[in-house]
Amino acid sequence: MSDLAPVPATAALMPPQEDRLLAAVSHLSFFTGFWLVAPIAAYVIKRKESRFVAFHALQAALLQVLFGASTIVGAIVFVVLGVIAGLSHSPALVAVITIVPILGLAAAGLALCAVHAVAAYAAWQGRSWTIPIAGRLAAGIMGADEGAAKG
Repeated sequence: MSDLAPVPATAALMPPQEDRLLAAVSHLSFFTGFWLVAPIAAYVIKRKESRFVAFHALQAALLQVLFGASTIVGAIVFVVLGVIAGLSHSPALVAVITIVPILGLAAAGLALCAVHAVAAYAAWQGRSWTIPIAGRLAAGIMGADEGAAKG
């Protein structure tokens, strides 16, 4: 008789702990200041070995790029609307144009933190949680990448 308990079928499909850690760190790097460097490095290093790590790392990097691009567009719109509001000499319009975008940016930043936290937790658990836009882009890039791990 063996003292070892049978291994559940789901444990056999679980990515190794190192892969789960790297995938989670790709998302958590946002909180440490390595918001784009760590996910890209993880993707480049592990893309041939682990589809799980590559997907999470690429998803984290794309999420950062998308958020950065939308922030830049939002800032440009904010400046243009601020100039228009300043020319109108309406204190109410100036207040609305100043407060609403700032509140929107704060809400978007909190949402980004929450998405990264949930994605990191899912990665640590060994689940491939797909972030709506970034996940589809990451899957498309990985599908086109000849050197990426398959399966």
